Amino acid sequence: GVTPRRTRFIQYGGRVPAGVTGVRGLVASLEALAASPFDGVVLDLGTPGIWGGSIDPAAHGAVVQLLRDAPSPKLRESFHRLASTRAIDWFDPAVVAAVARNAGAIAALARSAGLRGLLLDPQTYGPPAWHVQPTHAGRPFGDLEAAVTRAGDAIMAAILEAWPDVVVMLVFGQSEPFRASCVFGEPLAMSRYAVWPAFVAGLERARIARGRSASLVDGFLPAYPTRDPAVFPLYRALVAA
Repeated sequence: GVTPRRTRFIQYGGRVPAGVTGVRGLVASLEALAASPFDGVVLDLGTPGIWGGSIDPAAHGAVVQLLRDAPSPKLRESFHRLASTRAIDWFDPAVVAAVARNAGAIAALARSAGLRGLLLDPQTYGPPAWHVQPTHAGRPFGDLEAAVTRAGDAIMAAILEAWPDVVVMLVFGQSEPFRASCVFGEPLAMSRYAVWPAFVAGLERARIARGRSASLVDGFLPAYPTRDPAVFPLYRALVAA
């Protein structure tokens, strides 16, 4: 179910403060942040992301310290962005394990920086990361969904090990593919987000099994242009459907 909580408004979009330079600029403009209507912002610690390479925590000590030292309660409500940069082989245990290690390392850094949580953005502005890849096209879609759910479970488990009460906010959860399929008639297996619902299911499975003090939040992207607060209960009902 969906548990209503105090509404927080988090600024995301346009240019995200990233790395030491971006975060230093954010810290230098704390007065403007304090005067804004937002409770927090989305930023990027400057890590290479979870999908490739490896994370060296020592390389990000300076940006973590900048955030720890900044006297702003709004930074305590802010989120580190995890962007979807490329597709991976969901059936390769070594690949999934590497992504999970990176996710855990980034979660530890964000927690140390005093942030509120992680924002996972499934949108890709290049080749889709969540579609049915050509190399998987011959497999039953149910098998692919099962593999992606296992991967989501492993990745969330690594995050929870580093940060048991983390808030993981999704730009959208299962609600957006549901809307595309049920309202616009797009077959899920043909969608650019075909395996995203299975991944979210894995995140939630790990949260229930290992981290009930953690939260998984559907940001419900279709609400982007909404200006009337009276509409948000409807969105909450759609997310819970």
